[in-house]
Amino acid sequence: MPDIFDEISSELRRDRAREVWNRYGIFVIGLALAIILSVAGVSIYQAYIKNSNEAASLRFETMQSKIANAEAARAIEALARFAEAENNGYGLLADFHRARHLLDLGRKAEAVELFEKLAKQALLPPTLRDYARISAAYALLGTISAAQLEEQLVDMLRGDNALRHSAREIVALGYYLEADYLAAHEIYRIALADPELPQMLATRLNIVNKQLKAQLIDNKPRPDNAANNNEPK
Repeated sequence: MPDIFDEISSELRRDRAREVWNRYGIFVIGLALAIILSVAGVSIYQAYIKNSNEAASLRFETMQSKIANAEAARAIEALARFAEAENNGYGLLADFHRARHLLDLGRKAEAVELFEKLAKQALLPPTLRDYARISAAYALLGTISAAQLEEQLVDMLRGDNALRHSAREIVALGYYLEADYLAAHEIYRIALADPELPQMLATRLNIVNKQLKAQLIDNKPRPDNAANNNEPK
């Protein structure tokens, strides 16, 4: 019987964690992706500007201005056409933006496929390939196990990886969703101890980590008084 009650308790904790995620998770992912995407866009531009001619730059700017106020579906089509026609850095930049629009429409599978394709793009610098992997992981959060997320990003959790902060956050969130608060707390502890952790991210991690500590306290085993209650009087 205790095993049954433990299982029920575990399921309730998972439901609570998922309820919190459903309320706030989209904001967390959207904010993180927006920040990373802006950095990635600049990095791609800088990495490829020497290899991209002025005409390609003009075509990209023209295409961007045309879809600035377009619906996401139309923007996706325009970006796909541009990426297919351009064999340069601007084409890759268009694919990153297209994946973002796919996520906005909830077309996660397509977004993940595109991010994974970019992650294998040999012409991209390693940091940008890692960015594509991180973006795919964010999209997969809540749909695959935390262990799978950690396996996919294990090499990015190292202290010398430029995107280790985001990798740690995504894996920790995965464990949080599974109500594995100890595993999540340990990853947050490592992340918060990193002297190079950006202040904005540190603030967000501290907020979630406080919630984790509260969950650990709430779920701390308490002395079983059942035996005492059943003693003969």
